[in-house]
Amino acid sequence: MPNAANAAQYGRVVAQSSLKRTVGVQGEFAERAVLAAVLARPEEGARLAGWLKAGDFQDPWLGQMYKALVEEKLYAHPAVTMRHSPAERQEVLARMLYEQLQHKAADEYWTVPDSAWPAVAQQIHALTTTQQVPHPEHAAQLGQRVLQTSIQQQVTEGSWRIENTLKVPGAPAAEMEINAMLGTLQQLEDRWEQAMGRPGAVGAALTPQSSPRPEMVFTEDAVLSSLLRYPGQLEQVGRWLRAEDFTQPGRAQLFTTIQEAITNRGTVDPALMVWDAHRRGTAGPGSLAPDQVWAMYQNGRPGIAHSGGRQLVEASIVHHVHSATSAINTAVGNPTAAPGMVIGTARGHLQHASAQAACRRTGCSAEVCTG
Repeated sequence: MPNAANAAQYGRVVAQSSLKRTVGVQGEFAERAVLAAVLARPEEGARLAGWLKAGDFQDPWLGQMYKALVEEKLYAHPAVTMRHSPAERQEVLARMLYEQLQHKAADEYWTVPDSAWPAVAQQIHALTTTQQVPHPEHAAQLGQRVLQTSIQQQVTEGSWRIENTLKVPGAPAAEMEINAMLGTLQQLEDRWEQAMGRPGAVGAALTPQSSPRPEMVFTEDAVLSSLLRYPGQLEQVGRWLRAEDFTQPGRAQLFTTIQEAITNRGTVDPALMVWDAHRRGTAGPGSLAPDQVWAMYQNGRPGIAHSGGRQLVEASIVHHVHSATSAINTAVGNPTAAPGMVIGTARGHLQHASAQAACRRTGCSAEVCTG
């Protein structure tokens, strides 16, 4: 015999199971359930106004119904609210919804054939049956499910638009798309926090994780060779090229050593560069051997540092943007990820990619780039 003291808890479990059946396994019935809930209890529209939008509905017809019911406040019309009987309010609201849709179709020149209106009327009638929504008081939870799906879709589409900019060398449009996406994420976060009853809350922007970069050994060697033989190029190249733009630690270290030599001594002594490589030995993966450094010096060609360095910067920008979109797509594809987690992941990676792209193009300090 179950403990009678836990009756309320058992009831909540039953209600949640019923709500899941109403929404569907993948939330496929959530949009219809929201409309059914508002039609069954018009006052529920006030709990959805502001954070759930008609554009969040995947079915355009259901979105139009929601727009008329909630965004245009048909649920609060005096003809509805003056009725005392719930059944009467539901009947009046359903009829007004049908008439409003017809009027908007004619006024806004929708291409809706007359033969379609009986089907719309039947759809509205089906939504008003009690079997459609066993718990109309859960309209807010149903709306959250619709918004969650919309957030996942909008984040996915934004990631795709950003990824599409990588088709152009250097991804010059990436920053514009990233900034637009960051604005969209802020709006989505505000709406989700409002939906969850936490207005004004700030979600966490998760720290991006580093990912492997495609190597550009040939270009990196050409840039370093040119700088070793003709160090005067560093005055211009050093304004925007960073050690982080090199894919291997040994080459990044050699670039840093060249920078230090110019700063401290005003020139590059190739013998000291070779000695430094010998001193480091095989300290880590990608370390350069002395004979490699000497060969770079001998093969140095003028002017290569600038053009090759630009290629490294562009590759670095593309890498950071691609890493961001890959992480976002992974988060969206996780069925257990809550909307707040998806938004936080997307924001963290996009902010990092945007900062890296800005640093690479404008030549800001290394501390800002890596911070």
